[in-house]
This record gives sequence, C-alpha cells and structure tokens, in this order.
Amino acid sequence: NIHIIKLIIINTRRGNMASPTNSRIKKVFFDVETNGFNYIRKHGNRHNIIQIGALDQYGNTFNEMVKPEYPIHSLSTKCHHFTNKDVDNANDFEKAYELFNEFIFINEYGELDFDQTVCLIAHNNFGFDMYVLFKEIQSKGLKMSKNVVFFDTLVWFKTNIKLEYSISNPRPYSLGSLYVKEFNTEFENAHDAFSDVKAL
Repeated sequence: NIHIIKLIIINTRRGNMASPTNSRIKKVFFDVETNGFNYIRKHGNRHNIIQIGALDQYGNTFNEMVKPEYPIHSLSTKCHHFTNKDVDNANDFEKAYELFNEFIFINEYGELDFDQTVCLIAHNNFGFDMYVLFKEIQSKGLKMSKNVVFFDTLVWFKTNIKLEYSISNPRPYSLGSLYVKEFNTEFENAHDAFSDVKAL
C-alpha cells in the first residue's frame, strides 16, 4: 500500500499544493484508455478517452466505455484490444464524465458528498491520465471540482524505489513490470483501464 498521507499531491487549482493528511480525503484509483497514442499526440483534438476505470478505497468500482469523436486507431487496438464496435453504443464523454464525477464523490455511506476532498491516483498520472482527462474536460466546456487532487504512483516509485534498467526489462517502472516484480506473475488484460486499476 502507498502511504499517501506522507506525500504531497497537486490540486486542480493552479499553483496550489495539498498535503493529504485530512481523514476526509477519499482515495480513488483510476485509469483511462484512449483512441490513439503515437499517431495522435496526446494534446491533439483527435485524442479522445474511450474508457474510464476506477476503484475507490471502499471497494466500489466504476467501468465506463466512452464513444470518442474520432475512431480508434488500429495501433491502439493492438495495445488495449478495443475496437470501434466496442464503443458504438457507449455514452459520449459528457455523460461518462457526469457518471464518473458522481462515483468519485460517493462517501463511505453510499451518499454523494461534494464537500469531501477526492484524490485521483493513477500510474503515470501527471504524464498521461490527468493530462488527457483535463483536455477532454476543457474541450467539452466542462469543469472539475476544486476538491479533486491528483497523485502519481509512477513518480512515487521512481522517487522511493531504485530499479535497474536492462535489455530484458527496459521499462522497470511500468505498471506491468512492477506487478511482475511484486507478485511474480503478469496481470490479465493489461491496458484495459479497469484491469490496470485493479492491478494498481
């Protein structure tokens, strides 16, 4: 388990840092998959979220497919195995985000509590998940609560655990490599957002 209360995380308000020592901070592990990566730069308008997966500290789960504005590239399908047929009948991002936002603010009693602080935790959060989530929110004219903060487990591992890079393991800090190191086995359905969340 990550001792998140000892760390500093970035608040959605620019320049504001938050130390998550308050017991009311709710932890939510999340991950997103998108319609493209290499062929569509992550800051481009054609780069859309196609899946949001999440697991909160109470064991509640969220797994929502999202219909992108642009089709899923074949290279991305090879990575996460989702095709355009998988998202044909999915909600658009606006609806999926509405559902996700409600999910993250459900408290331990199963009630919506928008006054609590929510920490969204992801692996490579600052380099990808948080970035593309913000981009989608802003491009759709939506907003994120000022009570949402972010934490990146990739940064934590790189800061606190020294791992060796090698030809056989060129990405020792990837979620898959860390999982194998901890459990001596690979987790199923890597690059499925919900599977990645459960592994994390």
